[in-house]
Amino acid sequence: MEEITRREFLRYGIAGSAAVSAALLLAACGKKVPEVTPPPAMPMTPPLTKAPEPVAPATKAAETKAAPDNTIHIAADPANMTELEKLHVPQFVLPASIKTGKAIGVTVNVGKLPHPMIKTHWIQWIELQVDGKPVGKRITLNPGDKAKATAKFKFTPTAGRHTLKATIHCNIHGTWENSQEITAS
Repeated sequence: MEEITRREFLRYGIAGSAAVSAALLLAACGKKVPEVTPPPAMPMTPPLTKAPEPVAPATKAAETKAAPDNTIHIAADPANMTELEKLHVPQFVLPASIKTGKAIGVTVNVGKLPHPMIKTHWIQWIELQVDGKPVGKRITLNPGDKAKATAKFKFTPTAGRHTLKATIHCNIHGTWENSQEITAS
C-alpha cells in the first residue's frame, strides 16, 4: 500500500470536504451545481526505502538534544557544560586517597544538577567500569526512586593508574558517559 504525507492527506481532505459542502449548499438553495472536473488523483509517495544513516558511537552533547539508543554523549567542553550536559553527564565522588589493595567506594552522581525522576523523564540505569571491566551490576532505577539519581560501587584497585568510566541512560536523552583517571599508591 502506498503512503501519503499528513500534509497531503489534510490538503486533499479539506479540499474534498469544501467541494462537497459547497455543492450541497448550492443544491439546498435551488441553484444549479456547476460541473467541475474532478481533481487529479492524489499523488502517492512511495514508502521510505532508504536505511537510516549509521550513528557514530560517541558524539558531543552539543550536537543533539534527543538521541537514538546507540548514541553515547560526552560533554563537549567539561569546563563549560550546557544545561543538558549538567543534567546528564555522570560525576564521580571518590575518596581523598586511594590505596593499593584497599577497597574503595565510588559514588556516581547523574549530572551536576538534579535530574528528574518522574514517570515521563528519569534515569533508567547507571553502570561503572574500571579499565574496561564492569564493577558490580548495572544499577536499575525507576521513576520516583530517589530525589537524586546516584549509584554506589566498590572495587579494590591494584597499584598504578586506572580509568573509571561511568555510563547512564536517560529515557528521553539517551546514554551519557564520563571518564576519570585515578592512581592507586
